[in-house]
Amino acid sequence: MKSIRLYLLLALLATITLVNFVSLLHGYQSSMQKAQNLFDSRLESTAILIASANSRQVGQETVTNQQTPYTFFQIIDDSGQLLTRSENAPDKVMGELDEGFHIINFGSYRWRNYVYRDKVLQRWIVVAERIDIRYMLAEDVVMESLLPIVMAIPVAALIIWFAVGIGLKPLNAFASQLSERKADDLRPIELDRVPKELTTVVNNTNSLLLRLAEA
Repeated sequence: MKSIRLYLLLALLATITLVNFVSLLHGYQSSMQKAQNLFDSRLESTAILIASANSRQVGQETVTNQQTPYTFFQIIDDSGQLLTRSENAPDKVMGELDEGFHIINFGSYRWRNYVYRDKVLQRWIVVAERIDIRYMLAEDVVMESLLPIVMAIPVAALIIWFAVGIGLKPLNAFASQLSERKADDLRPIELDRVPKELTTVVNNTNSLLLRLAEA
């Protein structure tokens, strides 16, 4: 071991990094799941909102305003007839008309869709969102919250380096006194505020010096 200070720094950093990694992994998985649940709640609310906004829609009409390439909706009657859809939605019914969340494939992408049953008007509302976009947005949010923890590791290394240096000052003072002693100087070593870990070494050294002086 060439340096106690370096050894303590590496040991503490390794411990902090390992603990942070396990914590970040758990936090990442938990946060991603919460984000997906939030997106699902938004998808469900959107379906209900579309059902209310299109309560008078009875014929087929394509909605072209304010459409995004990663979401679409359809309104379908009980006979499977498409009543209304967004411009980027397929012109046929996608997936099963079974109320709840489903995964469908459309346009070379996988979509998370929610099927809502409008019991008043006896029709179905299908709202879908691209899964890759959902994960990308969720990951961006989660990573922004985890980044400060990762960036704190170099700061912790700097603090540990100085803290260990302060803790080793009594040892350095002890070594300095020994190196400055002449061969015939057998006085006891005197240190202020000797830490418990160094007390035994100082006492044994002074005992040795005393025996040498008596000899």
